[in-house]
Amino acid sequence: SNYHLLLEQQGRTEEAKQLELHLEKIDDDNPYRWFDIADRQYRKANYAIAMKYYKRALEEAPYLHEGHFGIAKVYYSLGDEKQAKLALNRALELTYIPEEQRLYQSKLKVLEATQTK
Repeated sequence: SNYHLLLEQQGRTEEAKQLELHLEKIDDDNPYRWFDIADRQYRKANYAIAMKYYKRALEEAPYLHEGHFGIAKVYYSLGDEKQAKLALNRALELTYIPEEQRLYQSKLKVLEATQTK
């Protein structure tokens, strides 16, 4: 994934696309590698690709709240607030870190406020 990032930074998009196809076929059980790729794609507004990698991370570790939060961000960015809320609730259920719980609760309140308007 680091090489993929380097290719993109160098403007070698065709090589980066080919490498991405190869990345999809890799059997890696480390969900944080998939989160890393998903987060990069999300920041570039490649939401479909980001969603694919968040889901891939959750296949390996469905108990990690980060994947559900990533999915919530993608749904929100795509304008699907209902699905974003569901994913955010799941992330909240899975985290035990008070700071993250407060963050997710705050985001849920914002979503609920926008849905009632």
